[in-house]
Amino acid sequence: MPTAALLGFAEFGMTMTARARTDPQWMRAMKARGVPADAHRAKLRAALKDWAGPSWFAVVGLVFSIAQVRNWRQRHARFKVTYADDVMIEAPIGMSVLEVSRMARRAHMSVCGGRARCTTCRVQIAGTAGELPEPGELEAAALRRICAPNDVRLACQLRPKVDVTVQPLLHPSLVTATHHAVGQEFGEEQEVTILFVDIRGSTSLAETRLPYDVVFLLNSLFAALAEAVEKSGGYYSNFTGDGLMALFGLDRERAEGARAALRCALTMFETLDSLNDRLVGELETPFAIGVGIHTGEAIVGRMGPPKTPILSAIGDSVNTTARLESTTKELGVPLVVSVETLHAAGIRTSMPLEEVSLRGRAGTMAVAALDKASLRRILI
Repeated sequence: MPTAALLGFAEFGMTMTARARTDPQWMRAMKARGVPADAHRAKLRAALKDWAGPSWFAVVGLVFSIAQVRNWRQRHARFKVTYADDVMIEAPIGMSVLEVSRMARRAHMSVCGGRARCTTCRVQIAGTAGELPEPGELEAAALRRICAPNDVRLACQLRPKVDVTVQPLLHPSLVTATHHAVGQEFGEEQEVTILFVDIRGSTSLAETRLPYDVVFLLNSLFAALAEAVEKSGGYYSNFTGDGLMALFGLDRERAEGARAALRCALTMFETLDSLNDRLVGELETPFAIGVGIHTGEAIVGRMGPPKTPILSAIGDSVNTTARLESTTKELGVPLVVSVETLHAAGIRTSMPLEEVSLRGRAGTMAVAALDKASLRRILI
């Protein structure tokens, strides 16, 4: 827009100049227009006209000079960070303590990359030459969550304007030597669809059958469930005795990941029916499962012992999914899906939603209580 305005201004000036050259009388009339009849006022107008140009340039030059002086002072305004080993680093005001550590190539833990999504970069303030800025909303929330004392701050958020002495509280040597990338070691935050499955009645099965029989039956079921996850494009994460967790949407579109999880649940129900038919002589009560599905942010990465890590996820979304699975017992259905997953999958259904309360979560959550038939209908 400014460029177009300047071009228009230049075009108008060229037009006026061309007319003035071809029509001198018009030019004289234009110059005479607006000249006061009073001689004194006309003289004053002429004086102001003579001074207007130089004065304007002087004002512009003064403003420019003031701005340059201010920028110079800002660039040269500095503070010092002193570490516990008496190493002192000087840096321009505006940098965070974490950025100062990185500039000086000092090892400083920061799992989330300096976004106040963790507290691994926290430092203890051992001394300061003046007032430090108050913690922002993100930093204050993170510090409250770990009940940090008043002299502890997040290095990624603290941007001092005065000299400060700090002591990092988490030593960077805690990073496993067998990993090299932060994302590889600590995972990355992303939106995923999480599926939790729990086997109903596994405890009574163990009480009435021999251990090897239980192993055989459970392995048969887990093999069928894991195959359903694989066929649906999900990632088998881990299992806990009588349940498993799977992740969807790690390397595909959000909507496709959510729909894949729903298709996986349908495949599990169909596979379970087939497995129960094959094991009809082995089971007093057919296998039954409860499934919870939710879509949300989680930290996804390889976790566990360095030699045998697994792809897994942690975070509030994972806890929510596990509690949705538990809700299947209360609602008397095999599947509970959060409304977030339905929206992510692009599914608009006229079926009524349930409002459920989940342990550890304020307020209620809208969910769909489904069985195999209703799940098939919404996927069509």
